[in-house]
Amino acid sequence: MATFQGSGFAIDIPAGCTDASIYTFALPDADGFSPYLIIRFETVKEPLDLSVYVNKQLEGLASNTEEFKLLSQNAGKRGNWGCVVSDCQWGPPILRMQQKYVHFLVPGKPSKVYTLSTTDLAKNHARSSPVFDQMLRSFLPNSTQVI
Repeated sequence: MATFQGSGFAIDIPAGCTDASIYTFALPDADGFSPYLIIRFETVKEPLDLSVYVNKQLEGLASNTEEFKLLSQNAGKRGNWGCVVSDCQWGPPILRMQQKYVHFLVPGKPSKVYTLSTTDLAKNHARSSPVFDQMLRSFLPNSTQVI
């Protein structure tokens, strides 16, 4: 078994396992809420229409949240990766949340879809957005596998 070192823990993992972690990074608390960035990924079979994939994800979010509103959505490329950026809000006015989703389709064997999402209170979005945007611009997939 190999030892996986996480943030504040270690665990022995049998051969053949791959890291399928969901990473969450919280910013300092503002008005009783800690804005956060989540990074997750999944292996996908190509060809994959990233816009169709993203819209299915957003449909699921819309059906499970109160007062969902898609504010904007843009598709394009970042280098060789397909990319879709979506901004949305949901929730009642007093606890309205704003989220940005950045989906990347990274070709390879296997191909992966990376989903980066930022979440903050809508009223604090202008304060956290520049920090999140800097974090999102720095995202760089690679082939390093820790276990």
